[in-house]
Amino acid sequence: QPETIPQTENTTTGYIGYLEISKINLNKGFYDITSSENDVEKNIYVSPTSSYPDKEKGNLIIAAHSGTGWKAFFNELYQLNTGDQVNVLYKNKRYIYKINKIYKQEKTGKIAIYRDCEKTTLTCTNNDSKTQTVYIAYLEKQEEI
Repeated sequence: QPETIPQTENTTTGYIGYLEISKINLNKGFYDITSSENDVEKNIYVSPTSSYPDKEKGNLIIAAHSGTGWKAFFNELYQLNTGDQVNVLYKNKRYIYKINKIYKQEKTGKIAIYRDCEKTTLTCTNNDSKTQTVYIAYLEKQEEI
């Protein structure tokens, strides 16, 4: 069971939620879409076309750098496989997702997201110099924290 983030931390950091991937020891906060800190050069980036996890059939789209350096938050995503669990902590709930699909695309500055629009989705992306990898995860359940 992943460690619960104290709710007081949200008020001091400005994060509105956290991404938890225990398989790769990732526990990183993210900011509101409108925040100046919502920047892939500083943090996990939340796409302006996203919806938050509490929207049924919505899609939380997040991206981060891989590679080296302090901002390579998604450097270990390559270790994930279909069936792995990814959690999002948001508004006192843990949203538990399972990875359903992983695919690569040519890096063009845009991304095509192939998902079941009848399901609540988490989409994570990272890239190298030529390609970007897309991880599609569907909401399995949610629980109070």
